[in-house]
Amino acid sequence: MTLRLINDAPLVYDALLGVVQFKMRDGARVVHCMVSDVALSSRATRDGRPERDVERLFALYRAEVERLASTQYDDGIQNPVVRSHDLAPPPPIPSGISAAKL
Repeated sequence: MTLRLINDAPLVYDALLGVVQFKMRDGARVVHCMVSDVALSSRATRDGRPERDVERLFALYRAEVERLASTQYDDGIQNPVVRSHDLAPPPPIPSGISAAKL
């Protein structure tokens, strides 16, 4: 089941763990989700944004983070964690170039 946003649930930034914790809902069940601060800053760097405030970056990318968390949940992950490879995947290797040559 696709997760739904809990509008009034506060965000919690845990600098020690390096994650923003947020809550979503699956029917009546509250699902605890996280996104790494590295994922948020990596995405901002990829997009050419100078912003480094984690809560502002979360707000900027919130819809995508929530979509990715919901997809993870649909895939069976009970407490989704969005990481850099989810939010800011590396660009594809151009055709004709093998990964071994990089």
